[in-house]
Amino acid sequence: MHKQFLLTILSLVAICSAGRAQDFVSDIFNEYELPKISSKLAPKLADHLSEICNDLKAPNIETKKILNNQIAQITIPAAALFAPNDTLLLPSATTLLTPLINLLNQSDFYNLIITVHSDNTGSDEYLLDLTQSRALALLNLFTQHGINEEEIELFPMGNDENIAQNNNRANRAKNRRVELYLIPKQTLLKALKK
Repeated sequence: MHKQFLLTILSLVAICSAGRAQDFVSDIFNEYELPKISSKLAPKLADHLSEICNDLKAPNIETKKILNNQIAQITIPAAALFAPNDTLLLPSATTLLTPLINLLNQSDFYNLIITVHSDNTGSDEYLLDLTQSRALALLNLFTQHGINEEEIELFPMGNDENIAQNNNRANRAKNRRVELYLIPKQTLLKALKK
């Protein structure tokens, strides 16, 4: 997957999360000549991603469609996957991620972006190393379960993309998270046309 495209997607996610206009997203998609989703196909993709989001929803897992209902976002608190300041996955992480692993193994419909976030407790270097090691642990889990490494992109974010102020324990917990993005491939779009 093209790195510039992925960086653009993550920038768009941050912009959309901040509540900025959706037509900016369309401009970026046009600039990078991504596959156009016809008005006839768009509702099918939105419905498909709604089903996927519902199937993946569970305790400790939040799902939603983003970017005009074209991408599925799965958010998991870091505490559900890792012990504090640790980079080894908890034994329960595999069970928690099994529905996503099964989905990715059942079809060649998605690329996966993994972003790992931290709070601001520690130096920038430490937090980047922590999120990078956690991202690699997740990559290893997915590849051990048959997911092609070339279909996964990692983005250790350190403390760069907070969703809450780091001014109390609850907000710091919100910032410590893993966000997984299911990016539809052309194969999914072709299947939805049938």
